[in-house]
Amino acid sequence: MIQRVCLATFIALVGAVAYGQSSRPSPAPAPLFPVPAQLQTRVAFWERIFSTYAERITILHDRENPGLILDILDFQSARIQRLFPSFTREQVTAFYVQRYQQAFSRFRSLGKGALRYGAIEARLLSVYGKAPGGRAALFWGHPQVHAQKGLSGTFRQAAQRAQPFLPLMEKIFRKKGLPPILTRLPFVESMFQGEALSSVGALGVWQFMKSTAKQYMIVNHFIDERRSPIKATHAAAMLLSENYEVFHSWPLALTAYNFGRGNLEKAVKKLHTHDFIQILERNDMRAFGFAGKNFYAEFIAACRVYAKLQEEKIFVSSVRSQAQQLAILQPRNNMSISEILRKTLVTQRMLEIWNPGLNPSAFTYFRNDHLPSAYSLIIPQSFLPSVKKAFYGIESAGFL
Repeated sequence: MIQRVCLATFIALVGAVAYGQSSRPSPAPAPLFPVPAQLQTRVAFWERIFSTYAERITILHDRENPGLILDILDFQSARIQRLFPSFTREQVTAFYVQRYQQAFSRFRSLGKGALRYGAIEARLLSVYGKAPGGRAALFWGHPQVHAQKGLSGTFRQAAQRAQPFLPLMEKIFRKKGLPPILTRLPFVESMFQGEALSSVGALGVWQFMKSTAKQYMIVNHFIDERRSPIKATHAAAMLLSENYEVFHSWPLALTAYNFGRGNLEKAVKKLHTHDFIQILERNDMRAFGFAGKNFYAEFIAACRVYAKLQEEKIFVSSVRSQAQQLAILQPRNNMSISEILRKTLVTQRMLEIWNPGLNPSAFTYFRNDHLPSAYSLIIPQSFLPSVKKAFYGIESAGFL
């Protein structure tokens, strides 16, 4: 699709010259990942979450306008430890959220009379009084407090975990004609944790739901390719490409990755617009919650923060040897894990490391089950002769 868009742009320019319009200056091409003014505060908030605020910090902010910071709770500060000596972090956070919500209610019912209740009310008036439309929201709206934990240390750890995978991921996206910077999306989805499991069942670095994954990967009783960063990257590239085909916009295509393509199509139809900011501000579908509204902003912030870390050159060398090449094998019929381990020099540990999509049960209950012919097995290239000798006629399907 991207190539077709470029071709259409080229044809349009040629047509302009043919009809004598070449004297007009050509407009600058629209950026693939725009950050309009309405989104800049939201992006800046997530940049601070990913790069400035440590994990000991919880930020209390306006749910709809994250740039409106209400309070910063430092759980290693003397103030918190003195006021809440025997409370958990969750209990302290819940106390402050409830207290701020109470202050919002007082402003709605008492106006400036709410200020007599204390410092929290005074702080709210100060924060909202400086924001465009803030006073109206405070006195007549229904602001909600959201608590967000700092992730600066987590992001740095994720950036280190990503090092063995990002070059391969970028290569996969380039081959499919997609912007390689899209490979920063797992920072938002899972912080590059291969075993990340969400509360609704999304799994892996790309956080695929099982129902969606089955359209692009093998998910059965002993294989779950959502756990494989490389296999899941192929699937994510296909899904994002299809989203772009539908919406012709990367902000929308990325939002659909989180919100669901069908849900976003309904929002576009209901609001009669493909404008991302209009959808962000006017989409009142219940499923379009905090995560959906912030997904694109988080992605932009993750791209910027990772780029800064790259400039700092903080990453240690990858665990994977640069000289070690990996071979991709397409299993033959009647080929099982037990056969591979029995007939070749490949070890179970090797298969576990390079094929995380194999569930633990693949080496126990289902070790004698035939591997699907569509499944590609990854092994170190140096062990390829052993496999070729044991399984006559098998060849590598490529290298990583």
